[in-house]
Amino acid sequence: MEDGPHDLPHVYEIYASPKYMADPAEPLPHWIHETLQGPAPGYTALLDAVKAMDDWGLEADVMRFRTLDECIITYKAQLDCTYGELKSTIITQDQCRGRLECA
Repeated sequence: MEDGPHDLPHVYEIYASPKYMADPAEPLPHWIHETLQGPAPGYTALLDAVKAMDDWGLEADVMRFRTLDECIITYKAQLDCTYGELKSTIITQDQCRGRLECA
């Protein structure tokens, strides 16, 4: 049965296809890791090179890595802020405890 004009499109997550070898996979080289996380021009050049390979899974994982890295940076900033607020609240509570003990 063929899809009609009013049918919803088929959407799936795609991933890079792993290459199974006898030896374990090597970690990403440092320069690729830095490029995935680095300034936009370097990342754009890498993404263009990956797109030229015509491997949608690899392209999707490169973009996914960048998006996840940006999420991690945001979450770390939120945690740092929350930790600062927690530390400040603990200090304020300790000061309040001290005043209560002296009263």
